[in-house]
Amino acid sequence: MVGVAESGQQHHVELAGQVCGTLEKSTGAVTFDNGVAVAEFACEEDALTIALRSTAERIPKFESVIGERLVRFNVRDELSVGWTRSDGSPGSVQRNAPLNGNEPS
Repeated sequence: MVGVAESGQQHHVELAGQVCGTLEKSTGAVTFDNGVAVAEFACEEDALTIALRSTAERIPKFESVIGERLVRFNVRDELSVGWTRSDGSPGSVQRNAPLNGNEPS
C-alpha cells in the first residue's frame, strides 16, 4: 500500500508536469490554467487533505480532474475521494471501479 505522503507527492509530481506547482515534504500546491484554480495538498498520517479554490461554477470540474487522477493513480489501494464544499455541503465523489463486480470497501 502506498503511504499517504508518498501518494500525495507522486500525484503532485504527475500534475505538476501539466501545471505550475510547488512541493514540500508533506505539503504542496498546484495552480491550474494560469490561476483559474488552485489546489493545496497536505499529507497527514492517514489522509490527503486538498483545499481547492476556484469560482463556484468551476469547482465541480476541478474536483473531478483531481479526484479522478488520484483514484486512477492509486487503483490498488481502492482509494475513494470525497469532497466537502466550504459551506459544508457535499461535493462530488470519485472512487475506483468495482473489482470483480463488488464495490470497494
